Amino acid sequence: MLVYRLGTVLNPVGVGHISYPENSTVRISELTNIDLEQAQNITGVPDNVTYVWYRFNTFPSGSYPQLFNTTFSFPSFPLLTQRDSITSDMYCSGEVPSDSGYCSDGFCSCTNILNFPLDSLVELVIVDLDSFTHMDHPMHLHGTQFHVVAMETIQNITLDTVKQLNEQGGIPKKLTGPPLKDTVSVPVSGYAVIRFRVTNPGYWFFHCHISSHAALGMAAVFKFGEHQEMAPTPRNFPTSSAATECWLSERTSIMGQDEGSRGSKSVEQKINNLPGSSTEGRGEVRRILRDL
Repeated sequence: MLVYRLGTVLNPVGVGHISYPENSTVRISELTNIDLEQAQNITGVPDNVTYVWYRFNTFPSGSYPQLFNTTFSFPSFPLLTQRDSITSDMYCSGEVPSDSGYCSDGFCSCTNILNFPLDSLVELVIVDLDSFTHMDHPMHLHGTQFHVVAMETIQNITLDTVKQLNEQGGIPKKLTGPPLKDTVSVPVSGYAVIRFRVTNPGYWFFHCHISSHAALGMAAVFKFGEHQEMAPTPRNFPTSSAATECWLSERTSIMGQDEGSRGSKSVEQKINNLPGSSTEGRGEVRRILRDL
């Protein structure tokens, strides 16, 4: 028998599968932002509406949390400072065809980059299609804050259902005083809608803030603006052509506490078993995990 404390619960977790009979609940999207200096002008028709969806997918080597049914492959050099080295065959954008060169036996992996023009108004609809873990996922965006304008759960959720709701105006959005965040906990079997202005040119990491999920590839990169709009790379700035190996020992205790990780040993095994990954690639996964 579950016992709950009385009172109001802010940002309740698992509302798609857990009821709070003794509590009143308040979602982040219902709060009002009072930091007017940092608030962005997000009213009007968005220049870009992008749907980002995720789920756990199971393969012979284990289950992996994926955006767009694709595992993020960490590049072997920093995208911002070595952007002139980026070629079109080094990355994908969104969901990739299962018969593409990025996929092998149904497992797809690539450096997933989504493009957003500078000064554009972006509406990002993050959709949870995961029926494996029944857990909320805290999605974090580097490089900018965003306003959380809507959040809801849906029974038997599908991407098409959410798209249809949004396109037909069926998602009520709080465009006056919505809360300003850099991380949003997307409800299980639900969605969160965020809006932001693209004002900080560069390459920015977007990922689940559960460290094991990010390390296993539940991530993408947002490209804000064009290369000529980004800050120039300083003269004689160090370059990197390969990822550096590191160990997981610094994160062992954290990984052991991770609800979705099943312990650090399991995560280490999954990293080693990542299909199509090189020693350098696996080392980069470990480095990202250490730095999260």
